[in-house]
Formats: sequence, structure tokens, C-alpha cells
Amino acid sequence: MNSKKLGLGKVPGSILRERVTKHIPLLPPGLDANPLPPLEDAVVSTNPALGVPLETLGFFAFHYAASNIAVAMARPRYATLTLLMPPESSEEELEIVAKSFGEEARKYGVDVVAGHTGVYKGLSLPVAVTTVIGQRVRRPLRPEPGDRVIIVGCVGEETRWLLGLTGKLPSAGELWRKLTPLPAALSLASLSGVKLMHDVSEGGVLGALLEISREYGVRLSIETKELAVAEGLGELVRDVLLVPSYGCLVVIASADDVRDVLSVCGDIGVPCSVVGSVTEGYGIAVNGESIGEVRRTWIDELYGEITTVDPVISSLERALRKILKIEGVTVLIPEVGMNIVYAREGARDLSEVAGLSGRVVKSAEGPLACGKVMYGGSRHVALVVLEALKKSEYRAAINIRGSPEIVEALKELGIAVEEVETEIVKPCPVSVHISRTDRVCRAYYHPGALGIEPTIVLLGKDPLELAETLKKLVRILRLKQS
Repeated sequence: MNSKKLGLGKVPGSILRERVTKHIPLLPPGLDANPLPPLEDAVVSTNPALGVPLETLGFFAFHYAASNIAVAMARPRYATLTLLMPPESSEEELEIVAKSFGEEARKYGVDVVAGHTGVYKGLSLPVAVTTVIGQRVRRPLRPEPGDRVIIVGCVGEETRWLLGLTGKLPSAGELWRKLTPLPAALSLASLSGVKLMHDVSEGGVLGALLEISREYGVRLSIETKELAVAEGLGELVRDVLLVPSYGCLVVIASADDVRDVLSVCGDIGVPCSVVGSVTEGYGIAVNGESIGEVRRTWIDELYGEITTVDPVISSLERALRKILKIEGVTVLIPEVGMNIVYAREGARDLSEVAGLSGRVVKSAEGPLACGKVMYGGSRHVALVVLEALKKSEYRAAINIRGSPEIVEALKELGIAVEEVETEIVKPCPVSVHISRTDRVCRAYYHPGALGIEPTIVLLGKDPLELAETLKKLVRILRLKQS
């Protein structure tokens, strides 16, 4: 069978129609959310969330689906959450995602009515799939020539945040908390002059415009000179209309009601740009040039299809490769798995510390790295580095199995080991211990407690130093056993 490979991200509609929906008894779909005929004015939407830092996963899992309901002129009412975790995930990691999701659901008055939570082989990253059901405030209206095209939100903010995670731009911190069109969509749904809304997702602004044009058979002509664009993207972005811009909305409103849209957006503090109008014909035109298709090159690049040149990421990846090649290194891997992190100079929060989004685990074939190296990929070990950086020049850390034999082997290497109080449990015993002392050691030993296995955290100036230390440790341990 000669079949084209699928690209990353959402499968294009043309392929869905040819390969998927013709085999499924699917009701006529909507632009963002689908109607539920048995329930009057009810709409439903399902979305996955994955590949983002753990502390953001619950947030995006809720907002991806809830926003689709809101742009369909409905209020989210009920949700389901399916949370699938990779092997060696911890209870705390599960709680981080659930807590964030729950906070957003309560904030918007949404009840969670069903779900599924489990740990499964074959996964290297946590995956959250959310379904949200909402009740329409009113129905979207068909756009007509003369209606205005409005972009609500700052184009490229999602890209700015992603580039901060990869180290190509300064960290955007908790900018991700603003990456949602939900507040704006809920506020605009009550305006009778707003005919329809569509959130900007993987295809960028151009993709969203093209989807509206295809859905309603209209032509959208826009000019980009008035567009609100995220700062700092500069030459890193080839075309700002193509880049990931989740949090933005395309709004079609009657010409007489544009002022009301601007007023509502001003009240909630969201940028709003009137960029064009609906005209006779079909398709989209940008600055006078007709656009037929949208190539989603940037979604592939930003989510892992390019080789990073970031020195923190590349150094961590080299060290990880060295560690995986150490013969007998599994003797150092804890049951909860091993993670290694490296912080930027002067790092202050988790988004500035790169780590493995999964873990290094033991398998029948030897050590196995699950996940990918990315900023925000680790929590516990990253917290240790952040605390150590306040008092030392150590920017790298790794957690290994703890035992008296390994402690003695470290001492033979000339590395002092300090024991951590067992009563410290959260958020991270080693980071809390460091915060209580005046100096920073190279190694910290936690002897374990009820439900917590013994572990050692090693600190170093860079990941390659840690990889070399592990190699020497394994050699000493093997000599002692022979």
C-alpha cells in the first residue's frame, strides 16, 4: 500500500473526509463544536492536550475544549476528562494535572461528569483528552458581504511562549495562563452584532480564516498593518499569520456593531484589531494577495521537528546520550525513574530549567529514555537546581537510586554527601533542605520514608559533568561486586 505519512497536529479536513468520516455515522459537524440533536441548543467538543509542560497540561486540557464551546455561542456546562499517563508517572504528577484542570472547571462553573485515568505502556508523555458540552446562548449567523473581520487577541503570543520554552527567546514565564480565547468568547457571545467566532489553532490566523471561508462559502479580505502582534518575534518568524496563536479569535461582526466589540475587548483588557471585511466570492486575500492553502510548517518546527541550537538543550541531550551508553547504568536508576536537568544562567522558575519530559527507566533491553528534552520538562529535580542556584554555581542535577553503598562510592570519588531530613515531603525534600542551609553540597541523600524510596540527587556545573560522575560511580560499584 502506497500511502502518504501524516504530519504532526490536527489531521486536515480533506484527509478526514477521505479516510475517516466516511466510515463513521457522523452527524453534520460544526466549525468548532458539534450540535447534539437530542438536546435542544446543546453543543459538544472534544480536544486532546499533550506535549506541554506538566504544570500547564490541565489548563490547556480544559480550555481547548471549553473555548470551542464558547466560540459556538454557548456556555460550557459539563466536561469529561481522560488522563493517560506514561509508565513510572508519580501520584504527585497526576495531582498536578488534575488540580489545574479542576481549578479552571470551577472558575467557569463547569461540572466534570465522567472520565478515565490510567497509566499505559507505549506512552512517553501524559495525554489529556477533554469533552465539553455546552448550552447555546444563541446561534451563529451566516456572514454577509460588508461584515467586518476582527482579530481578538495578540497574534503570535503562543509562539512567543513556545520559543521561550526552547530557549530561542527569553522565558515568557506564566504567559501561558493568558493563552485562551475563552474569556473573550464568553463576553462577545452576548453581542447580537457578532455573527460568528472561530478560535485560532494549529493553522494560525490564516488557517482560521480559510476554515471560515470554506464553511460559509465567503471571501475574507484583510490587511495586516493594524494587527496586534506579540513583541520579540522579529526575524524568528517568517509569517506571523501562520504561527501558533492560540488565545486569538477571528470574529465576524456587522459593520454597525464593531464599536461594541471594541468596547467589550477594552473592558476585559484584550487587544482587538479590525483587519478587513467579508466580500463577494470565495477564499481569502491578505494585503491584496489571494491565499489558497495554508502550510503548517511552524507547528511542526515548534513541537519538535527541528534540531535545536539552544546550548542548554543540546548539552542536556548530549549528556543523556552518554548516560544511556554507560554499561550497567541501570544500577543507578530508581524505581520512579531518573531525570536530569540543566538551568539557564540566572534561572528563576521552572520554565527556565530544561529536563526530560518523561524519565529514564529500566527496561529488559537496558536504560530507556521516555519523553523529550524541553524547558519545563521536570519538576522535582528542577526545584533542586533552582534552590541551589541561589547559593552556588551548580546549574545541573540528576536523581539516582539511593543506598549506603552508593553513598560510600560517592565518598570514594571525593564527593561529600549530606543526608536530608525524612520528615520533609513536599514539594521536594532536597530543595526544602537546601533552602534551610547556608551552603550547597554536591550530593544529597534521602534515606526514604513511607511510600518514598531512597534517592540521591547529584549537582554539577553542567550535565556532561554529571554523566562522567555516573560513569565513575558505576565502575566503582562493579569493582566492589567483583
